[in-house]
Amino acid sequence: MGLQGLRDSVRRSYRPLVALGGIEPGRVSAAIAQGAKAVAVIGAVMAAPNPARVVQTLLQEC
Repeated sequence: MGLQGLRDSVRRSYRPLVALGGIEPGRVSAAIAQGAKAVAVIGAVMAAPNPARVVQTLLQEC
């Protein structure tokens, strides 16, 4: 969907939305800026050589 799709979905929804898919360091703040109330991250953490570092970076972006 990308950021435009997220923004459109937030506008149409009467419930808070969680951004899921393609969330990695550098994208958290953009998803929140489009109206997501939270992000869910799987791939970026699971594929990282140092998952703890990726999680720390993601949390700092929140």
